[in-house]
Amino acid sequence: IADAHAVPVEIIPDERLTERDLGELSGKTGEESKKLHALGPIQGIEPLADTMKRMYEYLCDHAGIETDREQLDLADALCSERAGRDTTSDGAVADTMKYGGKWCKSRDEVNFVPSGNAFKEGDDGALVFVSHGAAINALLALLSNGNIGSGKTVLRNICISTISLEDNTFRILDYDCIDY
Repeated sequence: IADAHAVPVEIIPDERLTERDLGELSGKTGEESKKLHALGPIQGIEPLADTMKRMYEYLCDHAGIETDREQLDLADALCSERAGRDTTSDGAVADTMKYGGKWCKSRDEVNFVPSGNAFKEGDDGALVFVSHGAAINALLALLSNGNIGSGKTVLRNICISTISLEDNTFRILDYDCIDY
């Protein structure tokens, strides 16, 4: 990424960017996951609200803003609405998958409504972080108030999602972009 944009980069590992722990499903193929589902509830899955919170806290820390308690509470509220559906990785509920076949999905295509919480605007420049689909989808779900993200959006491998801090609010500019 740094070479492509001719910018210096410092790599800072952070455990909060790890993939969502899918418990018994971790490392399984799609076919193996279906077989496990047929046996009953899957054990050991990291609660989606926890994934949302750690990704959000990471974003706040690196944007230099305080974590908003209301946003953390929103993670719990969004997940309580999903109760019973959140048993697998993103996309397991086939009727909620969104995959438009376009190169990039913008907030306009999903009737994006930002959560509306206010943050201090930073001027420290760009932050690029690399994570995994389920973890990024958890953050997208939280920042979009559940309009996109976990259970609704399938992110393609190597896609880029762009989040900005503007007008004192985190905004999803686009997501699932592979046209770069």
